[in-house]
Amino acid sequence: MSKELQSTGFLTRPATVLTAALKALSATVEHRRQIRRDRRELRQMLTWSNRALEDIGLTRMDVRMALDLSGKTDAATWLASLKSQRQATFQEEAAKRLATCRELARNIAERRRSLASWGPAQEPCCS
Repeated sequence: MSKELQSTGFLTRPATVLTAALKALSATVEHRRQIRRDRRELRQMLTWSNRALEDIGLTRMDVRMALDLSGKTDAATWLASLKSQRQATFQEEAAKRLATCRELARNIAERRRSLASWGPAQEPCCS
């Protein structure tokens, strides 16, 4: 009789479901452990100097905000995203400043050319 049950897959199906459930549970437990490790490291980062945090592109407030996130949110991923957004904004602003500087340089060059077309500087009329 057991050979008949095995041939229909009746006994192997629960084993497969159980294996999948155990793998999912193991992944969830490992994910939670990683979140706890990340939060421990974030708390450690609060002891760093402002300069050290600035060197990696973060502020003390960024770290505090990451610690205030819910336990389901990956704080490390959130901080990396925040840092990327900040860098993109900084690069956009730098590009705008560079364009403004180039425009000013063109305006100055045009003014110099127009002044040069007036000829040499005139001596004051009253000395």
